[in-house]
Amino acid sequence: MTKLISAQAAVNLIPDGATLAVGGFGVCGIPQVLLAELAQRSVGHFEAVSNNAGLDGRGLGLLLETRQLSRIVASYVGEN
Repeated sequence: MTKLISAQAAVNLIPDGATLAVGGFGVCGIPQVLLAELAQRSVGHFEAVSNNAGLDGRGLGLLLETRQLSRIVASYVGEN
């Protein structure tokens, strides 16, 4: 029995209003595929906890662009 699921199946498990803990440093080591897939969904009102707010088109920047984040807790906001 395989324990692997697709990125789409994984993000389909994330409910509206969830708190997202996003790893990585800057845009290195971030779950880019998962965030890109999540940005395609119609859910939102997420609270994100990360060390940064991403960049335009990368990382949490994707969810900022689609207005899916209601709150972000980050130690560095930077370009966003």
